[in-house]
Amino acid sequence: MPKDCKQITVLDLLRHESGIPGTNYGDTSKDLKTAVRTMLAGGPQHDPGTKFEYWNQGYILLSEIVAKAARKPFTDFLRKEIFDPCGMSGTCFTGDSKPKGFVESTGSGELGPSRSCLEHPYGRMELVYQGTGGIVSNVIDMWKFHKALLGDDLLKDDFKELMLEPGDASQACGWFVRSATNGDTKRYNSGKVRGFCSDFRCFPETDSCVVVLANRDDAPSSMVANVIEGILLQPEVPGVSLDKAAEKKLVGEYQDSKGRILVVSKGEAGKPTRYMIYWQPKNPSAPISRGSVLKGKDGQTIFYQPGDPGVVELTQGDSGEKIESVEFKELKITFERFDIRAWSQRQKK
Repeated sequence: MPKDCKQITVLDLLRHESGIPGTNYGDTSKDLKTAVRTMLAGGPQHDPGTKFEYWNQGYILLSEIVAKAARKPFTDFLRKEIFDPCGMSGTCFTGDSKPKGFVESTGSGELGPSRSCLEHPYGRMELVYQGTGGIVSNVIDMWKFHKALLGDDLLKDDFKELMLEPGDASQACGWFVRSATNGDTKRYNSGKVRGFCSDFRCFPETDSCVVVLANRDDAPSSMVANVIEGILLQPEVPGVSLDKAAEKKLVGEYQDSKGRILVVSKGEAGKPTRYMIYWQPKNPSAPISRGSVLKGKDGQTIFYQPGDPGVVELTQGDSGEKIESVEFKELKITFERFDIRAWSQRQKK
């Protein structure tokens, strides 16, 4: 371990708070000494334990720490200490044979050629993928893992408390821990790799979880999970339907400086005003945000997407030509009215 990295702790790695830049990829070959030296090159750029910066390679180091402490390969440790006790009979690793009685899925998408779920996306497991992914599972086994974490067979209460204690940016040990749409605790993570993407979120107060597994890496898995979370937890809707005058003023098409398109539509059959945001209008498979436009308790206009813990406040200019300060989490956008028919015709040409 380089001298300037000796203050980095296991907890710092688990929370992505090592201080090592997320762009430090290093040499993830079979040689651990080379991998450690190159991944940690330059040392922390800020004090470890103080700032979140996502760094996959930290989990490669963690998998090797587990292997050293357990005196067995990381994959063998997971099988014995997690998969078997949880009864996760359909869970294995890329490179393994298909578990008996299970169907092997094929994934496709924008990150490269199609592949079997059991095929290594990076050509091999080893350091390049171990600890950061490489587990092949299914919805039922993920539910079994959720149930085991609620009990004390895998972890005792003091260790679970440590695992789920958020650091910077609400990042705990392998989980983001934030409020769900109904105010309950939500611990979750998501990600994608060539051919596949996933979203896994657990709600311990109601002993429930949402698992979305997609065999396309460009599928909107987190948006699907948002909608299911809203149905599952049935949060209180933060407003009422717009009156007809307010709706008429708002309905139309808008575009921002980066080409993203906002469409606000009339509510039909007594339903609230609707909105859709096309984040990549030229890509038909790109994610789309959709939800209701409501009037909040203080009279503000709100863009509301079920399952999203933060509502979106809307400020419309007096002329009705702009929608300003539309905020999705930390993203602020200003949309201006535009002619979507003329835009569509230009795209066809």
